[in-house]
Amino acid sequence: MSETTSPPASLPHGQKRIAGLDLARYLAFLGVVWVNYTVLHFHETGKTGIETLFQGNAAALFVTVAGVGISLLSRQARATRDTQVVKKAQSVLRKRALFLAVLGMILVALGWQADILHYYAAWLFMATFLLLASNRSLWIAMAVCVVVFYLSLPWYERGWDWETLNYTDMWTATGFLHNLFFNGWHPIFPWFVFILVGMLVGRADLSNLKTRRRIGWIALVVFVVFEILSIGALQIAKHYGADISYGGEAAALLGTASIPPSIFYLTTGAGAAIVFLVICFDFAERFGTTRLVRWCAITGRHLLTHYTLHALIFLALYMMNGQKMPAYPYLLTAAFTNFIGAMIFSVLWNQRFNQGPLEMVMRRFSG
Repeated sequence: MSETTSPPASLPHGQKRIAGLDLARYLAFLGVVWVNYTVLHFHETGKTGIETLFQGNAAALFVTVAGVGISLLSRQARATRDTQVVKKAQSVLRKRALFLAVLGMILVALGWQADILHYYAAWLFMATFLLLASNRSLWIAMAVCVVVFYLSLPWYERGWDWETLNYTDMWTATGFLHNLFFNGWHPIFPWFVFILVGMLVGRADLSNLKTRRRIGWIALVVFVVFEILSIGALQIAKHYGADISYGGEAAALLGTASIPPSIFYLTTGAGAAIVFLVICFDFAERFGTTRLVRWCAITGRHLLTHYTLHALIFLALYMMNGQKMPAYPYLLTAAFTNFIGAMIFSVLWNQRFNQGPLEMVMRRFSG
């Protein structure tokens, strides 16, 4: 269990859903489920699989999309600067953060250590203090996240059992906080960067094709440049005798893997996420009336429900197999069952309700 996804930051009541965002959520969910259902299998067998193509990128996409959603939800607050409007937006987001924190910790207690919801709750709470912040302030906040992460690197392996990919110190106060802030699956420092990137993108006029394309091309250049820089840096390190294989110190500092999330991972992950998001917007605009695209977008609206269910299904398989990793065919079957089952459930549910079951509960709690 390594890469996970986050629930969407819902749009304000009465605001039209953006199909491109919902489409991106669902497609990234496919990658996330694939990774979560296969990564430990390949870790235990020492082999590599197709999940390495998705590892890190799917979660980065959804965290970035969550940042876009935060900007959309707080658009009125930024436009009016009205104190009451701002306080209402902050209140809604903070209540949702509390809801997600509780739900996430329930999943962790059940054994889903790779949960992203409690991290997402922390990001959401932190974002409420930056709803009216200038773009420059968001860039500064990104830089602070990266600097703090690198300062904490000497203690990065604390609490980890790398043989089993379990965090053994999770249920102590110090271990939990260290996991949350510095070295968990998606620690605040530096994963909050993806939220900030999404908030910046969400402030742009994404309905404008030229604006989207410009953002997409900039993101693509960033992705390519930092991929090349990473490859070059690794080759230089190898020339001087460093071990650049996965898990080595050089690969951790200079590679684009999500563990640990180096500056090269953050930039390539954010770049790839934005490029993919722009493609989803374009695709939804062109083919949004087709049945399959509509179904995918509908499923993306219910992501909190599907994320929770996919975690519970994995845990059930794990327990039924005597707390051992199920065989690969069973994992594949479970993954594809999630893909198809999530869509069927959402399409049928959407005939009567606009929100998923857990989304409805969260809305009632937060307003």
